[in-house]
Amino acid sequence: MEELHTTEVSSKIADFKEIVTSFSELLTLENKALEEFDVETVSSLYERKAKTISAYRSLVAYFIKNQQELAALAEQERQEMKEISTRLDELINKRTVIEDQNGNQQKRHGYHCQYCQGQQ
Repeated sequence: MEELHTTEVSSKIADFKEIVTSFSELLTLENKALEEFDVETVSSLYERKAKTISAYRSLVAYFIKNQQELAALAEQERQEMKEISTRLDELINKRTVIEDQNGNQQKRHGYHCQYCQGQQ
């Protein structure tokens, strides 16, 4: 039974790393598209991003409920998870800054692009 539990935790950790890496890649593409006002690229990433966010939230919920699993990890494993999570946070924060800058630029010009109109 203990071996099965260890295998489940290892699988969840591997899934978390894969999802966070995928989410980071998507945000990198989306941030670039937002900076370039590339509405088509942002739109094309939407469905993939929604699925990735759903999987990410599920894994975060698992680790919130099972914090002892994280505490029991080897230091190197915890550090790796922390680093990829920190990178993801940086990309999310960058996205917020880009959106704020784009919104301020649009306000100065007195219009909203199609992307922004769809988000309202």
